[in-house]
Amino acid sequence: MSNTTSPAYGYLRVCSEAADHEAAALEQNMKRSATAQGLQLTAIYHEFVPGSIDAFNELIEVLRCTGTRDVFVPSLEHLAESGPLQRALLDRLEFNFSATVHAMDELLRHQNDVTTAGSSDQHDAASSASRE
Repeated sequence: MSNTTSPAYGYLRVCSEAADHEAAALEQNMKRSATAQGLQLTAIYHEFVPGSIDAFNELIEVLRCTGTRDVFVPSLEHLAESGPLQRALLDRLEFNFSATVHAMDELLRHQNDVTTAGSSDQHDAASSASRE
């Protein structure tokens, strides 16, 4: 039995006013999430210039060469601030490369929804049991 994990890549847009520790925290969150899903975050591509997609194009080239299909981002806003451009870049990843884009903010929101629903279900079950 093999313990190898599948590779994944990250993409992070770094604002000029963002502190180094903020970017490092985002990177760690992406790495933890990838590991929790049985993936290894092989590299994170950083976009430092506002409006640029040079690092995104590098990511695309790596996906093309490696066949990797998992990409982690802190949020979809890291792809682009503009809604139409964000959708275009997301479409490029999902449709041209069959990539799954894991947006950390969406994963957290989903986990919180599941936790809240589970707590509600437990509360409902306890309430039913106490009425019986």
